[in-house]
This record gives sequence, structure tokens and C-alpha cells, in this order.
Amino acid sequence: MKQSYRQLHLPVRPCISADVLYDEIMQYLLFLLVLLGMPAHAQEDWRVTATSVDVSRIGEGRRPLFRIQASTMVRATPQQVWRVLTDYARLPEFVPELLASDVISRTGNEAVVEQHGRAGFLFVSHSIRMRVHIQEQPYSSIDVRLLSGDMRHYSGHWTLAPFVQDGIEGTHIRYSGMIEPNFFVLPLIGTAIVQANVKTMMEAVAVEIERRSEH
Repeated sequence: MKQSYRQLHLPVRPCISADVLYDEIMQYLLFLLVLLGMPAHAQEDWRVTATSVDVSRIGEGRRPLFRIQASTMVRATPQQVWRVLTDYARLPEFVPELLASDVISRTGNEAVVEQHGRAGFLFVSHSIRMRVHIQEQPYSSIDVRLLSGDMRHYSGHWTLAPFVQDGIEGTHIRYSGMIEPNFFVLPLIGTAIVQANVKTMMEAVAVEIERRSEH
């Protein structure tokens, strides 16, 4: 069935070039694909429904800065969570799109880690290599900052806090970060894609933590 641009909620303007109209249609269709591609989760899973992600875009340039706030809860102690989050070499086993993670050096609670990942923005995939410095506060927090690599800016902060909810003991995991890609991101859908990717990452980490805590 054919649909007019009005049915697609795209504005019809009398003076508009074919290229501009094509770009608007493509961005709208890509936005729909993002929405349709987001995974649905069972509402009875208390951990998944407790996972929240908020992403805001700073700036309107071709390479914007994204501010990220995310949190989730797991049935595990802070010590069990810590063992998973700081097992840097094994992160690619369960973190989607992370291809390699190698510890270059470690001194006490500080480490330098080199990672190779893939950032997918719908039909375009970007290979990203980063070397990061990690500062640990055992069982409490992890700070990550970019040393070198394919991002203009990257920083992250993890915090762990024990909780009791409805008789369930666990750990509340919070993540905050700032990322600035070194490649073009479509203005209309960039925030939605970053949010979907971060949510997938948080849920994958939570699943792995609970899997290990059961053994």
C-alpha cells in the first residue's frame, strides 16, 4: 500500500530539492528501524526492567558529545560484581561488539587496557581502538579515561552500592560517561542508537554477573 509523505508525517514543502527530501526520508526510515530493532524484554524480569539508560546529545556539529547515565541491579554482592567488571581480558566474551581487551600494564589499583571494538550505526560499522587508563577503588568505583585511540573523547565512571529490595539482596550498578565519536553520526538517530547500545551493554554485563555468582 502506498503512503503519502503526509501519512509518514514528513512535511511537504513546495520548494525543496530532491536531495534534501531524500535525506529526510532516509533519516525518518532509519529512525523507524532503530525503534523496531530495539529488543523487547519480559516485564517479569525485575533486573531488566530496572535497567535504565539516559543519553543526551551536547552540540549540533557533525561529531557531537554524548552524555550517558545508566544503571541496573543484580543479585550479586559488590565483590562478585567487582570480579566481573575488572576481569578486563574476558570482557569480549560477553560484551557485544567488543572484539579484544588486553591489559597492557597494572600497578596496584591502576591499569592500562587496550581495547578493540566495533560501533555500529545501522548500516555503517566503525572499527574503534582505544587505550585507556583505569583507576580502581575496590568494590566501590572504577574510573576510565582515554589515553589514545579512535575517539575524540571517552571517559567513564562505574559505582557499586549494595541494596535490599523486596527481600532480595544485590548490588546497584551505576555508569556515567562522556563519549565523542571521531566519525559522523546522523543527528536524528544518533542519541537513540547510543542509548540502545548502552542498554544492551548494561544488560549483558548484568547477565554475566548473575551467571558467575550462581557458581
